[in-house]
Amino acid sequence: MTSHANRGVALEHVLETVHARYHRQGAYVQRNPTPYKVLGAIAGGLRVVPEADAPPDYLVVAGGLSLLADAKSWTTARWKLDQVKRHQAAAFTRWEGQSKAHRAGIILWMRGEPRADDCWWLPWSKLEPLWSHHHDGHAARGDASLTVPVIRSIGTPVKHWDWLPAAVAAATPSSTP
Repeated sequence: MTSHANRGVALEHVLETVHARYHRQGAYVQRNPTPYKVLGAIAGGLRVVPEADAPPDYLVVAGGLSLLADAKSWTTARWKLDQVKRHQAAAFTRWEGQSKAHRAGIILWMRGEPRADDCWWLPWSKLEPLWSHHHDGHAARGDASLTVPVIRSIGTPVKHWDWLPAAVAAATPSSTP
């Protein structure tokens, strides 16, 4: 069983490999590390805690787009909207407000059942209304999390964690209804 503190480590390791390939293909990929506050020394190391407002995980520039993304891992059939923190949502909204070339979203590794696909790209432009509805206190029972059918309706399934093509396609005018 993975500890709560390490729940995203497996996804981060997979994405490091995918992002190294993106880099070789000419994309700029930046991992935004979580800032930590040192509380003091303990036997064998330091006692640290993450600071409250960590930035979204990745900044990727490719195909004329600047993408701000956060990776999330989940193990149940429903993905809780609370996984996107207020400061992350604000960062996504500010980022997308810069220009049409600035896009944001979630790389979601959904490992629960029913499992149509393991990984999804959820563009912030489609996720934000659902997130805001929940966080503004207007959500009905069951609207605090997303099922696979809802994720399927707003996101794009991603094979082998190769999320960048899905993000670029979601940002092109021809892919919007």
